[in-house]
Parts: sequence; structure tokens; C-alpha cells
Amino acid sequence: MTVAASDRSIWSDRKLTLDRLGIGIPACVDHITACGDRGVHLMEMGLTPGASVTVTRVALFGDPIEVVVRGYRLSLRRAEARLVALRSCGEGV
Repeated sequence: MTVAASDRSIWSDRKLTLDRLGIGIPACVDHITACGDRGVHLMEMGLTPGASVTVTRVALFGDPIEVVVRGYRLSLRRAEARLVALRSCGEGV
């Protein structure tokens, strides 16, 4: 299930992850749920708490997805994107 921009309740779901974010909806990284090397790898790619992310494209069959983070485009598998918890950029850290 992908969340659309018209869905007003997207931020009431405290478990919104990057793989469910709709195209063009800005969000901020809340935390990375992966431990060890996988979590470190995601953070090294710029997905750190507070970083703004927007999904820009999705491949034909839904995997991978392309996001803009820190001014560059990053392609992630849905399994990786599922490890990135999001929040509204207006919320506190």
C-alpha cells in the first residue's frame, strides 16, 4: 500500500516507512530500524534522522524506488526502504 498526498491521516500512522510513501510527498527520517551494518549503510547514504526525503520515481514493477535525499537521487530496494521510519517534517525531532 502506497500513501497518497491526498490522504490526510498519513502522519497518524506512527509506523509510516519509506516504502509506503507516495510519489512527491515530502517527509523526514525519524529513525532507522535496521541494526548493525545494514543500518550503518543506510545512514552513510544520507538517511539520517531529520533528513528530508521525497520519493520521485518507482520502477515498473514497484522495485526499486528512487528518492531524493540531501540533494541527490538514491535508488533503494523496497526491503531497504522498509527499514526507514518517517515522520512529518513539521514535527519535532
